[in-house]
Amino acid sequence: MYQKNGILHFIEVKSASVGAKSGFEPIYNITPSKIEKLISTIGFYLSTQNLTQEYCLDVLIIKGGYIEFIENITLC
Repeated sequence: MYQKNGILHFIEVKSASVGAKSGFEPIYNITPSKIEKLISTIGFYLSTQNLTQEYCLDVLIIKGGYIEFIENITLC
C-alpha cells in the first residue's frame, strides 16, 4: 500500500515463474470475484483503521523478466 495524491493505492501482485505452463498469463487470475474480495478486504481495513480517504486497487504483473504495473483497476 502506498499513498499518491491523497489516494491510498493497494497493490495486488500476480506472477508466473519461468517454468510455468507455456502461455500462462498472470493477469487472468484477477477475476471479478477476486476484485470483489479484495475490495471487501480493503473496506474492512479502512474501517478498522478509521480511514475515510479514497482508495484504488492496482496490479503488479511479473512474468519472467517482464514487469507491468496497472494502476486503478477498480476505476474508483
